[in-house]
Amino acid sequence: MINIFKEIQDKPEEIKMLLQVHDELVFEVEEDKVEKWAKKLVPLMEDAIKISVPVRAEAKVGDNWGEMEPLKI
Repeated sequence: MINIFKEIQDKPEEIKMLLQVHDELVFEVEEDKVEKWAKKLVPLMEDAIKISVPVRAEAKVGDNWGEMEPLKI
């Protein structure tokens, strides 16, 4: 989360982290910037820790938590 904070801190007009629930992070992102930010944040999450098995992260998008759909990036 530290690396993500560093990445988004100067861009409050584009992206805001709203919530962390266990291993999920919820962001509010301008609609036309969703893919751009997903391409930046997924690798930051996957590379946050180096262990013997790969860490996978996925991006989902939706108007609310119940309507989230996987984002193909």
